[in-house]
Amino acid sequence: MSLPPRIETAMIRLTQALGQMEAAVERAGGFAQQKANLEEQAAILQDDRARLAVELDGAQAHARRLEQANAEAERRLEAIGASVAQLLTQAQLQEDDPVDEAAPARAEGM
Repeated sequence: MSLPPRIETAMIRLTQALGQMEAAVERAGGFAQQKANLEEQAAILQDDRARLAVELDGAQAHARRLEQANAEAERRLEAIGASVAQLLTQAQLQEDDPVDEAAPARAEGM
């Protein structure tokens, strides 16, 4: 049984249209999968960004504490340095001006 040429042509065109439609559906499915993958990657990046922001805040707080500790250590070292300089000056003065230890005893005995 042979089909009329018009029906035969319509069947060929219908088959081609169905093939094109199937290809479009496959592409759309691929695009949907790509979109889902990109959304997942974006969510992962957002989580990483949030984690890094928390870590950065912690690192900045730690750096501030270190700076404060450094300033305190510097202040203490300066105070110690001043004390040592004062002690050295006093020791030098005592060496330059020896005191006659017998003089006070003689002054008391008189």
